Amino acid sequence: MEAINLILKGFLIGIGKIIPGVSGSMLAMSLGVYEKGIEILSNLTKEIRKNFKFVFFLGTGVLLAIVFFSNIISNLLEHYFFFTMLLFIGLIVGTIPTITDKIKNQSINKKDIFCFLLSAFFVLFLTFMKNSTPTLQIQKNEWGSILIGFIDAATMIIPGISGTAILMILGCYNVYLDLCTSFYDNIYYLFFFAIGFLVGIVLIAKTIKFLLENHEKSAYYSIIGFSFSSVAILFLNTISKNPKPLEFLIGVCLCIVGYNLSKKLNRS
Repeated sequence: MEAINLILKGFLIGIGKIIPGVSGSMLAMSLGVYEKGIEILSNLTKEIRKNFKFVFFLGTGVLLAIVFFSNIISNLLEHYFFFTMLLFIGLIVGTIPTITDKIKNQSINKKDIFCFLLSAFFVLFLTFMKNSTPTLQIQKNEWGSILIGFIDAATMIIPGISGTAILMILGCYNVYLDLCTSFYDNIYYLFFFAIGFLVGIVLIAKTIKFLLENHEKSAYYSIIGFSFSSVAILFLNTISKNPKPLEFLIGVCLCIVGYNLSKKLNRS
């Protein structure tokens, strides 16, 4: 049962990585696997046998979502964009109480406010840049694949940052999708992607662990800033599709379903 639970959580995290604007790491935090994942990834040689099951089953869920469901998610976004996005907005909103609970009994200071505003405006900056013409076009070659892998790992670990948005800014989102959806045609480049991904996982995990251990409150206020601005932007972009009243009602119901699912999975 534990294995199935971890695969399901990994599956949701993987889907979150595919959908533009959604942060897989925010879902990981809500699902109760973020801190343990950071601890394991920053100490890969520590308690290998004990942590192998956690990493294996969670990673299996993520890979299943990315490799086999990229096309399905693309079709859902194309034909049922409003419903799909509101479901995942609900999942993200369900993560916020998990984070605020960690600092609810601590007083707020100017540094915390600064971290909150800085992270919130950073997401707004990414949104603005994403809609502009990319000044850098990363190509599908050895070094490009390593760089995309590193970026994917970094944005997977940093809560509130959408890897899809970063890849769009750098002009390599289509290359990333090609690597995911045409797995067998890109085995050579996926090898270099894996190198960049593993290096990114270790380096960023150690950085996040240091921040959570030495600047915990400020780190969580930054994450909350990422969360609020991401949800606001996602919601505004979603309702800009001008849904009909019945569609809006169904979308709100799906948002509530996502919220409750997020909270339920966090308790499991």
